[in-house]
Amino acid sequence: MLAALALAGAFLTIGLHFIPRRKLSQGFGVGNGVPSNSVAHALNESFAIPATATGLALMIVVGLVLIGAITSLDFIWLLADVMNALMAIPNPIALVLLSPIIFSPTREYRARRP
Repeated sequence: MLAALALAGAFLTIGLHFIPRRKLSQGFGVGNGVPSNSVAHALNESFAIPATATGLALMIVVGLVLIGAITSLDFIWLLADVMNALMAIPNPIALVLLSPIIFSPTREYRARRP
């Protein structure tokens, strides 16, 4: 903030707006750049996931963090409830599709049991 005040004295109010925004963008760029690069490298070596796909996913996550920081808490809770409900949808589908695989050995076991 001291740099912003010094720049504000020389260039009116430009410093009060420019320096905090510069520090914020620099913090997110450098602060997330090194760990993101490490994650991309590890996923590429371990699972052959391209670094561009990892970078895109990490950019989406960082973007969601920024959106979450400026969005109202009611909307975040609503979004969390909707996402949790959507996660439950594959479970009944999997139960229906996998039920023959489960019921067949169960019938065989019950037929052999005295």
